[in-house]
Amino acid sequence: MIKANFMACRYAVVGAVDGTHIKIIAPSKDDDVFVNRNKRSTHDSCILMENGLRQLFERHHVPLGVNCWVTVAIPARHLDTLSQSTTGSTVKSTQKYTKCCGERNWADEMSISCPAQRNTPEPREGKYSDHCMRHSPQPMELMMGDSRQSVMGLQTQLEDYRDRSKKDLLEAQRCSKDRLAELHRAQTNLKAQQDEDDAVVYGDDEEEDGDDGHGDGDDENDGDDDEDDAVVYGDEEEEEEEEDVSRLKKELLACSEERDGAQLERDLLSGRLKHLEEELEAEKNTYTDRSREVRSLEDQLKTLEIELDEEKSSVELLNDRITRSREQVDQLRSELMQERSARHDLEMDKSSMERQLKELKSRVADMETPSRPSAGIALLEKKVQELEETLHSEEREKTTIMASQRRMERKLKDLNATLDQERNQSAEQKDQLSLRVKALKRQVDESECEVERLEGVRRKGLRELEEQQEQREVLQAKVTALEAELKRKVQHTRSLVLSSVNLSSEDEDGFYDNSSLGGIHAESNLQNSNC
Repeated sequence: MIKANFMACRYAVVGAVDGTHIKIIAPSKDDDVFVNRNKRSTHDSCILMENGLRQLFERHHVPLGVNCWVTVAIPARHLDTLSQSTTGSTVKSTQKYTKCCGERNWADEMSISCPAQRNTPEPREGKYSDHCMRHSPQPMELMMGDSRQSVMGLQTQLEDYRDRSKKDLLEAQRCSKDRLAELHRAQTNLKAQQDEDDAVVYGDDEEEDGDDGHGDGDDENDGDDDEDDAVVYGDEEEEEEEEDVSRLKKELLACSEERDGAQLERDLLSGRLKHLEEELEAEKNTYTDRSREVRSLEDQLKTLEIELDEEKSSVELLNDRITRSREQVDQLRSELMQERSARHDLEMDKSSMERQLKELKSRVADMETPSRPSAGIALLEKKVQELEETLHSEEREKTTIMASQRRMERKLKDLNATLDQERNQSAEQKDQLSLRVKALKRQVDESECEVERLEGVRRKGLRELEEQQEQREVLQAKVTALEAELKRKVQHTRSLVLSSVNLSSEDEDGFYDNSSLGGIHAESNLQNSNC
């Protein structure tokens, strides 16, 4: 996978090519590598993005008829300018507004026309919910503990992955430095061997010229021909050496490009790792906050249950008091009825005694008319006195009974007032308790809704953790593939460099050997003699 940088509007856009899949992702604000600090116009940004896409396609030999998906993070207000500025049949702008979480407000999707993408299945968002629904329900504490353990495991895995990527980067840098040093040594060895061979050839030519100077004119012409052949052969060797040097330079450039690509890939992976670490930290914080809220809600629920029990006990006490007061009222009513019946009996006795008294007085008046009192009159007077005394005693009893009746009536009025007051208080308390019970039920329902919401948030967090784990596995697979590819390329280039160096040294040693030089001189002498 090879990634390239583009800049669109106020966002830094990173493009990635993996086979026929191109995805442009907007990085986070904390990633300083990809933040676009230059304020360009929308038209220039769109032109830059289109040129970058063209270069990316040309670099990786992607034909214009290939259907790929390109996701670009651009604000919605720049869509018209983007659709006007992107020319040709390569990019067709399809506006697809999707709300994103965090800093990405809106995302627009650009598709590039290609048949290979149809076979790649798109990930479904519902598979994580189905996966979570298949699990059996567990207690909240166990689930929170499992989520914490999974977060800690992910953190340790991320740390191990970061350390491993750093080690791999250092190893790649060291290998690249070793390759550069080997290439420099090979170049110096080639130059030194070339200088030595030139010196040897130049000395042999001088010796041949000296030997041929003592001969006749034909021998001088033969020496000149040998000299020309040696110069031509030396030029060919120099051209071959230059070709080897140019080939080694090309390999060096390719190695440097691979190193730059690996470093860019490492930077992108490190940025992705930072983003994942931040997301994991945010998820951990949200988990702690949610667990704290769950504990506080459980405490509130317990306190509300305790208050509900206390209110129920107070209602029972009030009901007992009301029943006792009702029993007292019934008892007082029965006593009042007895007093009223006794009063009625006394009034009846009083009325009868008054009638008897009137009769007796009339008799006394009739008896007083004769001049001479009799013994019967004395008896009657005595009886009248007794009746008056009984009447006075009955009146006294009546007054006492009336006083006790008034006291009982006052007491009954007080009891009725207290009973009415207690009844009103009990009704008010009952209303308050009913309102309190309704409020407690509403709070319990709200707490249950909050617990369900927290359960949904926890499930969502678990789904996000699974997604992050899958992303981490994908990144690990990519990193391992890149490591294997880098090692293979390093070994290949090293073997090529070593083989080229060995071949060049062997060819030069074999060509400039003394026996080969003697054979060349002998062949040149034979040719001259034949002429």
